[in-house]
Amino acid sequence: MRPPDATWGVAIHATPERTEAEELALVLRAVGIDHAIETLEERGVVQHLLLVPRRYVPAARRELTRYLSENPVAEEAPPPAVRPAPRRIWPACALTAVVVLLAYVAQWGRILPRDPEALGRLDAGRVRAGEWWRCLTALSLHTDVPHVAGNLVFGLAFGGFLAQLVGGGVAFLAMLVGGTLGNALNAFVQQPEHLSIGASTAVFAGLGTLSAISLRLRSHLRYGRLRRWAPLAMGLALLGLLGTEGEHTDVAAHAFGFLVGVALGVPLTRQARRGGGDTLLQWVCGGLALGLLGSAWLAAWWHGG
Repeated sequence: MRPPDATWGVAIHATPERTEAEELALVLRAVGIDHAIETLEERGVVQHLLLVPRRYVPAARRELTRYLSENPVAEEAPPPAVRPAPRRIWPACALTAVVVLLAYVAQWGRILPRDPEALGRLDAGRVRAGEWWRCLTALSLHTDVPHVAGNLVFGLAFGGFLAQLVGGGVAFLAMLVGGTLGNALNAFVQQPEHLSIGASTAVFAGLGTLSAISLRLRSHLRYGRLRRWAPLAMGLALLGLLGTEGEHTDVAAHAFGFLVGVALGVPLTRQARRGGGDTLLQWVCGGLALGLLGSAWLAAWWHGG
């Protein structure tokens, strides 16, 4: 590459991003067009100029036009208006912990006249027969203390991060809906005798939603493909590490929960850009989530005989 010289070449492209200038310089190098990159700074504003000899200007512009039409460079955009607010974590986390622990006490405290596990566990055959509520009620049942503790710890971790982005009520509802839909999909791919309980499907739905939002918030930046897809890749890695351990782990449920969460994260990105939305929205979504879970248990109790 020749040293930059104002009398030597013509600037055919200017950009504040050094990586963009170097990327376009590689295009010219590939077709044998001599070039140089000159960096100018004026009043704190930096510009990187791509220079070519005058006789090569038409050819260079043709090559760059062709390359940019096939590989458009994203326009510079301001950072998304995401203002994580830790204070939004605590109401949702406290509510989630209370619901999970009360359900566990009711399940194993022998305080109810019927067996909650028999009424509410995910039974693939019964779900296919129309007992839709089991996709919801199964999320609030657990086999033992380590089971409920693990789901509570990871659920509060992923849900807490998600609550910082979209608000506590929205995060609670998204995880519940994601877990429910994940259970429904799982019920229709498993054998009819398949049984399952646990909030882990909702936990991985929260992880999927968090991964998708993180991916989309980065998508406007000029990162390489590897860095741009890093949030989703990290989510898949966590799914592999945490979602396939244990003898009785329902891997399909975890995978479906994660995939549904990714799908939910696409529309929720706008919510994250707004900083979580207003307080009324959070309370409405949190109340709707509790209403859905309560309605499912009422249906289970009513149809349980």
